[in-house]
Amino acid sequence: YNTVTEALVQSAHQVSFSAANTKEAELLASLNLDLSLLVQRMSCPTACRNTLEAEESVLAMQVPSPVSSIIDNDAIAKYNALRSFIMRHLRVEEQMKQAWRVLVRLDRGQTNNDDSEQDALRRLHVIRSEVGSSCSALSQYIKLTLQASWQAFVKVLPLDSSSDFGGLQQLYEMHHSNLDQVLTSFFLSDCNPGLARVSFHLDEFYAISRALFDELISLHARTDGLAGVEGGSCSLSRLLSRYCENRRVLDRSLRMAASANPFCGDLLRMLTGTADVAW
Repeated sequence: YNTVTEALVQSAHQVSFSAANTKEAELLASLNLDLSLLVQRMSCPTACRNTLEAEESVLAMQVPSPVSSIIDNDAIAKYNALRSFIMRHLRVEEQMKQAWRVLVRLDRGQTNNDDSEQDALRRLHVIRSEVGSSCSALSQYIKLTLQASWQAFVKVLPLDSSSDFGGLQQLYEMHHSNLDQVLTSFFLSDCNPGLARVSFHLDEFYAISRALFDELISLHARTDGLAGVEGGSCSLSRLLSRYCENRRVLDRSLRMAASANPFCGDLLRMLTGTADVAW
């Protein structure tokens, strides 16, 4: 966030100097802002110890003038929505890695030739791999979306005095338009019923995935080995059934929304392993 903020601030300065409104340029020039200090002041006031804290925290920025003309309270609210979305995903990624480490330790701890336990452990690896592949596809989608959005924003910024640019107001509009586009691509826009359905099923996906990984992580504390973990009454089995149903309806909602929202098709192809994306 600091890197993006600093780039935005630098762009704001360069654009303002080339703006037709001379008073705006004179105002910014007279301030002679220290960008490193400015970025530091705009950072989160306290460091989060883990992704759970980060997911539940809110960035409270005190943006100094004149940058506050671009990064206003509405923009900060949008950044917080994006941040919560990304931190939720990072938390699931962290759980996925923890689950893998637990299963590896269980692999190494196998001292007998109990076929039932070895078979159960193989199936647990398959479950983690199946859910993990969906999480990895979402990681790719998030990364590519953010990269493409920022590159598109920087590309249209006029950074020389010969550009015909509408000053800070146009930069403000471009910035908010870019944020709105990212919010829509992450299904955080309420104005589209199709995307709202995708968002609902995506929320379910993250909740189920977290519960599944938590269940796998808890295996290290079992005192009865792996016996019964694949039983019909096991919560892991029920969670797996919920996950399979969720993936089915999530894919269907993405397919239905893809005609009007091409990015839904991009995510669907990544989730189903048919993507050949070059953004």
